[in-house]
Amino acid sequence: MPTPHPAGSSLPTVGSGSTHRDLIELVPQAMLLVGADSSVVMDANRAALKLFGVRADDLVGLAVDDLCPTVQPDGTRSSDLWTEHLERARNEGEGNGVFVQRVAGAIDLPCVVGLRRLGPVDLGVISVGFEPLTARGHSSYERDLLARALMDSPVQVLVLRSDGSFRLANPAACRALGYGLDELDGLTIDQVDGAWRGLLAAGESDQPLGQGGLVTFRSQQRRRDGSTSDVRVSVFRVRHGEEELLFGFVEPRSAET
Repeated sequence: MPTPHPAGSSLPTVGSGSTHRDLIELVPQAMLLVGADSSVVMDANRAALKLFGVRADDLVGLAVDDLCPTVQPDGTRSSDLWTEHLERARNEGEGNGVFVQRVAGAIDLPCVVGLRRLGPVDLGVISVGFEPLTARGHSSYERDLLARALMDSPVQVLVLRSDGSFRLANPAACRALGYGLDELDGLTIDQVDGAWRGLLAAGESDQPLGQGGLVTFRSQQRRRDGSTSDVRVSVFRVRHGEEELLFGFVEPRSAET
């Protein structure tokens, strides 16, 4: 394990005397500060301590992948997934994804994970926010906040009806697929990614989708121009009023051995 960051030690500052700790305590969602190179947790806010069910002294110094099962549902090692996302956030400034996290009570729970670089690249500090993907229990205000964040996400977000037709797609998905949102409205997921087919029946079931209500799989996405790209897809089931929907995150998949 990398050398732990000493608990309570001073962190780099942002702005006029405001520390990173001050900033993350203002955020209501669970948030960690993680070293981009070391993947080690440097600090955590109170919401993160509650989510993971640990004391600050037990959390600071852990590798961030220690807060996940060793392997994600699609077989990807959690350590490899974190390394990839931290590197992307460091180089590009931000990143989003869906991870199964091991939270308080040893429960494996899918979470939207948002990564943001704090300060210049050479500072190497990444803030990591966690939003548990529970189908129920969010206030309308929280749902609105989450919806806005997902629409702005650089990761593709697809929302499907139970028959596989498109209900919604964020701008990143429209750009990746080469369709306008109004054009996607007349398509089904089979026309851009056939690997979803087996999930549609499961989406109508009362049974949760896979581990923690999440299915993650590797697939090949087909663009409008006929070109394809290798992707990692994370899908979970939500209920919107009387409508049951499949909600998917689609991320580029790095070359694997």
